[in-house]
Amino acid sequence: MRHRKFCSNKICFKFALVTLTNVAKKINCARFRDSNVLKNMEELTKKQLERQDFVDNEVFDLIKKLIPANKAKKLQWDIEMIGEVRDMIRIYAVNHKKLMSEQEFYPYIGT
Repeated sequence: MRHRKFCSNKICFKFALVTLTNVAKKINCARFRDSNVLKNMEELTKKQLERQDFVDNEVFDLIKKLIPANKAKKLQWDIEMIGEVRDMIRIYAVNHKKLMSEQEFYPYIGT
């Protein structure tokens, strides 16, 4: 996870859930452990998480390549920005061109 960073006013939801999951496991909180949040987090496989990280990192690298080099150096990891670009790529690749399924592009847990 090369670029995963937290800033004071934005927290990546996925990593917040992972942190809560780890805390719940450490303190053995049965109420949280039995919740759907924890069950859903445990359903993503290592391969699926690696795919999510790969896609996010590639999108971030693409953004950095498309802007002037002097500004790219200052660009920080912003999961909201990455998510917006990722969604546009997903719409094109999955919906318009039918190159793959949504799950293949960016695995997630359905609710």
